[in-house]
Amino acid sequence: MMFRKLLSYKPVYGVLNHEKFKQRTLGKSKVKTFLLETWEVMYRGSADTFRDGRIMIEHQLSKKKTALQLQEIVRIRNDLLKFIPFSFFLVIPGAELLLPPYLYLFPNAFPTTYLFDDKLERRWITKDRKQMNSQRFLFQLIKLRLPQVENIRNNQEYQPKHIQKLILENTDILQRQLYYKNMNSEQLVHLCKFLGMEFFRGTYTVMKLTRLFINLDIHFTNLYYFITRNPERKVVRNVLKNWNIKLPFPLEDLKRWLLIFQIKNHLKRCSDQDKAFRDFGFDDQTFETMRTFARERGMTASMIQKERTVSDLDYAKMCFKRDWIDFTHKEQVFENMKIWYAILYYERFHRRIREEHEERVQKKQIKIIDNPTNLYQKGQNFIQSALGLAIQGSKAMKNDFFFYRQIRTQQNKSCDEIFESYRIIRDFKKIIPYGILVALPLTYLIIPAYIALFPNGIPSQFQFIEQNQEIQDQSQKISNESAQKLIELFKLTQFQNLRSVEDIQKTFLNNRELFDHLLNIDQMNEEQLILICRFFQMEYMVYTLLFKLLANLFLNAKVHILNLYNWKFKPQQQQLQTRDYFVNVQLPIEVQEYRKKQLRNLIRLHIKQIRDQDEQFQQSSDQIVSKLSAFRGLKDLKTKKNYKQIWIDFIQKHNIRDEELIWYALLTEYNIQQFTI
Repeated sequence: MMFRKLLSYKPVYGVLNHEKFKQRTLGKSKVKTFLLETWEVMYRGSADTFRDGRIMIEHQLSKKKTALQLQEIVRIRNDLLKFIPFSFFLVIPGAELLLPPYLYLFPNAFPTTYLFDDKLERRWITKDRKQMNSQRFLFQLIKLRLPQVENIRNNQEYQPKHIQKLILENTDILQRQLYYKNMNSEQLVHLCKFLGMEFFRGTYTVMKLTRLFINLDIHFTNLYYFITRNPERKVVRNVLKNWNIKLPFPLEDLKRWLLIFQIKNHLKRCSDQDKAFRDFGFDDQTFETMRTFARERGMTASMIQKERTVSDLDYAKMCFKRDWIDFTHKEQVFENMKIWYAILYYERFHRRIREEHEERVQKKQIKIIDNPTNLYQKGQNFIQSALGLAIQGSKAMKNDFFFYRQIRTQQNKSCDEIFESYRIIRDFKKIIPYGILVALPLTYLIIPAYIALFPNGIPSQFQFIEQNQEIQDQSQKISNESAQKLIELFKLTQFQNLRSVEDIQKTFLNNRELFDHLLNIDQMNEEQLILICRFFQMEYMVYTLLFKLLANLFLNAKVHILNLYNWKFKPQQQQLQTRDYFVNVQLPIEVQEYRKKQLRNLIRLHIKQIRDQDEQFQQSSDQIVSKLSAFRGLKDLKTKKNYKQIWIDFIQKHNIRDEELIWYALLTEYNIQQFTI
């Protein structure tokens, strides 16, 4: 039968096992972990949505449907309807920025296939709390007509069979005075919440928007406090609190009709499921699905095992069949009587329900605290950091633009202004590809790959202080390694162990002829030119190297896919090694010459910038000295006095040529680490 196929199908609400995911992402940064987790949710959620659609078609074609199949058809149909507007935020560039206000106006608009198990559990807890509050409101209505039910709460004399007898004896009162179609809109809203429905009331969004606009000034103030991490918050003004009972004449009737229509459909679905239970039994049910069925009927107490003698699932099936199915299939029990029976049943076991609800809330809070890889919490922290970084970065970019426009036409610029102008030009070149990655939908997921290909591809305005310092430390380390390689490559180890600045300068002047023979960058090969670029901590790009990297990535695609599969499903298996297909490939002479010409032009441009800065050094500040030192491949000279003594005075006095600057900087850096200035 068709329902037997359903036994192997389990809706994937929690698409990730947090413990396994934590092990796989051990050692990765928070940003990479969040992006990887987001990709997993999007991938699994989309796959589950597609599978749900296929399963719904199979269930619709089946002539005989179990209760679980009927329930899944409703859930899948609702998810597919939610997915239509939800897909808009995935496809349209930049539309994901509108997702928070969309969820603010429509809290249940997120498809369940894209939810984590903890988020879904939090949704059920919220529904149960609303059901508890609405039951208290509705019980007051029936207590006015049936005073004898006042002491029913936790009363051992009122067993389910006594409640059923009470309902049948008072059929007239329930059908005439407590008929749900005669209720006002406020009572109908409480009835929808008691039945665990996802309903549309017609005024909720209007009320939310009205509150939002009236409290707009307060929200902006709280947003500023949130960005600046100020704990102070202003309380919003609670307007339109009683709209449920103060609607004008035509709106009240339209709202009642809308709510009655949804309640009637809900009761019809419950009746069809109850008939399927009687026809096919409970063989394909789990405890969680049984709990969902009970929640939709207000019979939550039947799923709470406080005095059980058999297993959870068997006890739940027995209680649900005895207390609901066997009673509601009787001809004299109308749909309105089922509602009030569930309300009295809920009141009878109120203490049991409340204790179980508080226990679940307490466990949920502990679980959230013990679960450091919770996507919601990490996403909240990531969005907070990203929002603050975007605001501060955009503000800094704007200030840089006006600063550059102001100093561009100046004839006499200070050393600080010259240095900053070159930095601003570099950052404006980076903002175009970086902005594309941020603006287009889901392209932010490839930002880690972009950073791996272009380590300096993020503008400095959009970097945290820790990230900027990390990049500087890495650049300094590469500069030191490149200096050592250049010394060994040109066999200059004889110029080591110089113990003072005077010794370095004297040695350089005595060997200028030797350096003149070595320093001609027009005769250097590509490897030597790249080492010079790294020594000066330059931001350079050789596009042929990028082409080789991408080509190797494409040619090793099979190996990467197998490694990805092993990483996910066989973490203990050793990773396969990739192959470098271009290790012995010689590029055409024209391509090699073009690459060397490109590097030589970059080096000469860098030296020109050094010259421009040195001419205006007298107008520089103490804060710029460390940046000037790094720009020349030198260790942090700390003070203007040291920088002037080692660099400015010597270069101007002995008329050091442009290309000689390379070797003087290399010789100074190679020996300056051995003594204190």
